Amino acid sequence: MIKTFKYSYILFCSLVLFISSCTKWDDHNAAIEASLDKNLLDQIRDNPDLSKFNEYLSQTGYDEVLASSKTLTVWAPDNAALAALDPAIVNNKEQLKLLIGNHISFLSYFSTDPNPQLRVRTLSQKNIVFTSSKYEEANVKKANSYGSNGVLHVIDKAIVPKMNIWEYLNSSSDATLQKAELNSLNYTKRDTSKSEVIGYDQATGKPIFKEGVGLISRNLYLEKDNIASEDSVYTYILLTDNAYTTEVNKLKPYFKTADAHLTDSVTHYNVIKSLAISGKYHPNNLPVKLYSAKDSVIYTLDKSAIVKTYEASNGIVYVMNKLDYDMVSKLRPVRIEGEGAYTLQSSKTVQIRTRRNSLDINDPLYRSFFKDLLIENHGVSGFWVKYQSVLKSVKYKVYVRAVRDFNLIPPAGSSEITQFRMRIAFGANTATDIPYYENVGVIKNGDGTYSPNYNKVYVGEYTVAEYGRKDIFLVANNVTTNGLNTLLLDYIELVPVP
Repeated sequence: MIKTFKYSYILFCSLVLFISSCTKWDDHNAAIEASLDKNLLDQIRDNPDLSKFNEYLSQTGYDEVLASSKTLTVWAPDNAALAALDPAIVNNKEQLKLLIGNHISFLSYFSTDPNPQLRVRTLSQKNIVFTSSKYEEANVKKANSYGSNGVLHVIDKAIVPKMNIWEYLNSSSDATLQKAELNSLNYTKRDTSKSEVIGYDQATGKPIFKEGVGLISRNLYLEKDNIASEDSVYTYILLTDNAYTTEVNKLKPYFKTADAHLTDSVTHYNVIKSLAISGKYHPNNLPVKLYSAKDSVIYTLDKSAIVKTYEASNGIVYVMNKLDYDMVSKLRPVRIEGEGAYTLQSSKTVQIRTRRNSLDINDPLYRSFFKDLLIENHGVSGFWVKYQSVLKSVKYKVYVRAVRDFNLIPPAGSSEITQFRMRIAFGANTATDIPYYENVGVIKNGDGTYSPNYNKVYVGEYTVAEYGRKDIFLVANNVTTNGLNTLLLDYIELVPVP
């Protein structure tokens, strides 16, 4: 009897809990249905703690956007947050509109969506970092209020739109020399889609455009590293004027020319061209090495040299009074591919081969390939192939990679294969700064057999006196005997020695 009563009591309690939970769930569904009857603007108007935000929506015209059928997310600052706003923003219609637009985004974003964060594009065209509990530096006080056209979150701070890196750079007085150099790269081009044709040239048939219409401004630097783009994220280095001048003096010896103006121009460009680093790195998590976005200059950023930090909408800016980097990576090794010949001494049969990086099928390199140049049986003593490349005024270590994978078995009655030699010459094919090197492309094994040499081989050093485009020659053995004057090249590598 006691056991039966116990089970009956448990069943009764369970039934009560079930009915209670059902009631709560019904209330929850009713609340959602009620909220779905109202659009985002209605929800904001019904919340007395958002009255100031509602007022600003009306002033900026965004009330019409929130009343529309478009799907939106709103992060609404409460009255206390907006009370702390700078009056200069409130009293400037344009700035106020940017501010309010900075709290609205198309599409629905719930606090459960970030993992761990999302970059959200707002109607002010800025990207904002949204996490499960933060909107940039604002805390989310109330999340995920449903509306018929989106989601409403209430936050405890108004987020003023940040400048992007390019905007900050041009507004800053911390780096006037760097700013001047970057802006010297501005130019104007015609956008034909925005131009007005007023006639056609009778001689050429080309259109004649209306003067001043369809011209757009561009910047050569931004075409390389677009630090003005809201969709990119960079760590950017701004140099104080003293630091900039130090860099100019440091780099100028590597860009020596007969024209002082050209030397100065090229040096200044090389100071500024590699100061953008992909990704955003805060001072407390700076890696030991950072690499520039396009050309992999290796930086070591000294925290003590950071005199100012700015959190931009597309990254972070460090104003620095000193810059440390690996000079070899700054000057950049030069690789000249064998198949990229500029010209030949005379017309000959040239083979451009595609080869494997290993003959061992079990070696991962077996699946990678390279192209090389092969010229044989040409019958010309000292036959040459000319290449061209822009070189700095610096000493270079010269390496050659030539992989010989043919004629590796000695002829009958001999233990040696037929070897050929080559040399690299700078400026003229007759230059002898770097001597011939032997045993091109092969390694003799301990058992007397030969194998291809897949390693680059050091052949000497050469110092370039002036910066500019230089002729580099691959020169064959000075004999006419076929087999002894073959030319073979994967690449020439020039490694600067600062």
